[in-house]
Amino acid sequence: MKKGFRKNFKLTRKVFSYPYILFLTVFVVVPLSLLLVNSFLVDGKLSFDNFKEFFSGKASLLVLANSIIVGLVTTGLCLLLGYPVAYLLVKFICDRNIKSCLFKSQIQSSATGKQANYIHL
Repeated sequence: MKKGFRKNFKLTRKVFSYPYILFLTVFVVVPLSLLLVNSFLVDGKLSFDNFKEFFSGKASLLVLANSIIVGLVTTGLCLLLGYPVAYLLVKFICDRNIKSCLFKSQIQSSATGKQANYIHL
C-alpha cells in the first residue's frame, strides 16, 4: 500500500496550499459564517431585530461612524504616502532593477563564523 501511495502522490505547489486552505477555512470562514447566521437569528427565528436595535442606538451609530472615519483616514494616509514612495523608489533609487535594489544582501562574518543578511534600501 505504501508504494502505491507514493507512486500516485506528487509534491506540487497545490499540495503546499492545503494547510493554508484548511487554516483559513477553520479560523476565518467558519467563524464569519457563524457570525453572519447568528446576526439574523433571535430565539432561533429569522429576524432583523438585532439590526434594528443596533441602528436605533445613538452610541452604536457613534461607534460605527468613528470606525468608518478611522478606516477612511488610514486608507487615505497609506495612499498619500505609499504611491509617492513607490514612485521615487522605482524611478530614482533603483535604476530599473527593483530586485537588486530591495534584496541586495551583504554577507558579513562574525567572530563565530555565522553569516547575516541585511536588506539595503
